Amino acid sequence: MKRLQTILYCLFLFTAPCFAGVPVDLPGPPKIHLVLDRVYEAFLIGPQKGKPDPGLRVYMFNPQDGQSSATFAWGEGGHPNTEQSIAEMYEGAKVSKKPGTIAGTSVTWWSWKDSHHLYRNCDTHLKSAEGTTYKVSIFLVANSIQRIDALEASFSELSLRD
Repeated sequence: MKRLQTILYCLFLFTAPCFAGVPVDLPGPPKIHLVLDRVYEAFLIGPQKGKPDPGLRVYMFNPQDGQSSATFAWGEGGHPNTEQSIAEMYEGAKVSKKPGTIAGTSVTWWSWKDSHHLYRNCDTHLKSAEGTTYKVSIFLVANSIQRIDALEASFSELSLRD
């Protein structure tokens, strides 16, 4: 019995870092907190120097292994996907839709694939903990179902604070 406990403890020590997650805090308003399944480098895109602030913030996340990416945008502006635009840009891809939850809000995730990647997208409105509503767009790309599922799970648990 003692040997089994030791083996289980060693297994926990080996696997625990895999489940710990990597916290990410993006400055606001709103401040955004999420926990990703691995280390991602985050890049803020815009606003451009010398141009008026459009009120749209876009972060792009890229992991070191290059097997996935995520784009997270909030604020007014942007160009939401349509089923027609997806078919035109992604080799005639067909969109499937499934219900989900992001920050406690019911949403619909769109999924499709082409010959290179798997994609998921969600355009919605989310409320911060203080009650302010923000337009949000999440666009995920991955090379495996496990990776895209992990990204969806991470973004589903994000929180917004003013």
